[in-house]
Amino acid sequence: MGKIYKGTIINPVDAHHAEVMHHGFIEVDDHGRIIDKGIRKMADRDEEPVIMPAFVDVHVHLPQFDVRGSYSGNQLLLWLKKYIWPEEAKCSDNAHVKDIAQRFYDDLIRHGTLTAGIYGTIHENAVKTMIEAMPIRGRVGKVVMDQQAPDSLSETTREAIEVTERLCEQYGDRHMVTPRFAPSCSFEVMRQLAEIAQRYNCYIQTHLSENDDEIALVKKLFPEYRHYTDVYKQAGLLGEKTIVGHVIHCHEEELTILKETGTQIAHCPTSNVALKSGTMPLDDIVRHHIPFALGTDVGAGPKTSMLDVMRAFLDVHDSVHATPTAALYYATKSGAQVLGYSDETGSLDIKKSADFLILKEYKQIDQSLDEYIRFLTHKSDYDTIVEKTYYKGKALF
Repeated sequence: MGKIYKGTIINPVDAHHAEVMHHGFIEVDDHGRIIDKGIRKMADRDEEPVIMPAFVDVHVHLPQFDVRGSYSGNQLLLWLKKYIWPEEAKCSDNAHVKDIAQRFYDDLIRHGTLTAGIYGTIHENAVKTMIEAMPIRGRVGKVVMDQQAPDSLSETTREAIEVTERLCEQYGDRHMVTPRFAPSCSFEVMRQLAEIAQRYNCYIQTHLSENDDEIALVKKLFPEYRHYTDVYKQAGLLGEKTIVGHVIHCHEEELTILKETGTQIAHCPTSNVALKSGTMPLDDIVRHHIPFALGTDVGAGPKTSMLDVMRAFLDVHDSVHATPTAALYYATKSGAQVLGYSDETGSLDIKKSADFLILKEYKQIDQSLDEYIRFLTHKSDYDTIVEKTYYKGKALF
């Protein structure tokens, strides 16, 4: 026996369009699938809650949850060494991991994120805990750091490869192959990680061209390669199942390589502002037809709310491609596509999993979708917007 949820249905279609049905409904079967949707013949009331797809965060660091937004204003490399790496080192203690993972997932759910691409730490047991404790849909990666790492987070190339392969073998594509970024990885480890991802058909996530000092360090460490993107290309890391974070300072040749290899981008505007990294070249990326979606990049990003990321996306880009409707798409349906879950989630389409939110803020009939989304994204308190979250048809919050 199915269950019907009534409200104003907002359903993203693409970056330019979304389906809006006032006095609408979705019907969910006992297996947590959407089996019908439409407009009710007779409305129960004029004002009604908004029902929309759950958010997708394609780039977030679980171990950094407790220091999110605490050290904004620092440059990337200093910020990592002084604040982030000591925080990640705490994950050698599995009691700490269990505690922070529970609070992290609870916070995502409370803010409406039910699918995520998650960075872990170097620790095998910590990553296992993060995967096994996950109450939502997502992929978690064991971060690899076999060079340029502090003693508390250092590992040998052999250790990095062996642990990554064990995790891929045990968890399949719930585990993401995760070379942190080129400065922390030897070329040999990157090459072998690419082979593991291919062998187990797993996704790859890493960072690319976030910061000028980072790019200079890559050039110093890998002088034989043309540029940062070429390092990843020659190692075999780029492809349709690869998600690179940031891509702020890539030039034309690098963007062409990303397009040709099918590589996807995680765009993290709140993080980019916090670390003064720059602005992703949105128009160039759209011109190259490179797929991208939004991520919080907690802990550089200050909040787990995707509404905050949508706000930043609208604020930092002076572009015809940065509209509220586009922001919604990049925080939902596009995110599902980037993470490989487009058949399951990201929109309120029939046969998809019933992953949806009921919002407290009503949408007026005469209010355009762009006006409504801009209103949501520019509220000061994102904790008061989501009333209920449903994952596979079951209420989580």
